[in-house]
Amino acid sequence: MDSRAHLLERAALNADELPVIAHFGGPAHWMLITTDRIVMGRESGLQSMPWSDLENATTDTAHVHAAFSSGVGGKLSLSRLRLQRRDAEDIEFEVEAGPAFFGLWNVLKTIASLRKE
Repeated sequence: MDSRAHLLERAALNADELPVIAHFGGPAHWMLITTDRIVMGRESGLQSMPWSDLENATTDTAHVHAAFSSGVGGKLSLSRLRLQRRDAEDIEFEVEAGPAFFGLWNVLKTIASLRKE
């Protein structure tokens, strides 16, 4: 099964919901951002969060300091996203470093800012 089919099957999109952007790190490690929610496949199972629950998308300060002090790639070595939820515990998610990380981070930050308007 290809990654697209895997994500769409596992995420079980609603009839009016469309996929927007995805990260596929493997069958048990993926993220799909849809027009309504953020769906994550994790070792512990499926986790879903509506856009309205996303307060912010950031990364851990210690992770940023470690990336910059490593000297290997600087900010391009960032790979850990933190999804801050309005009324629940934050979710951390590991993403491929580089463009994949920054692409997802920018989309998630945009979703959080749209929610506040």
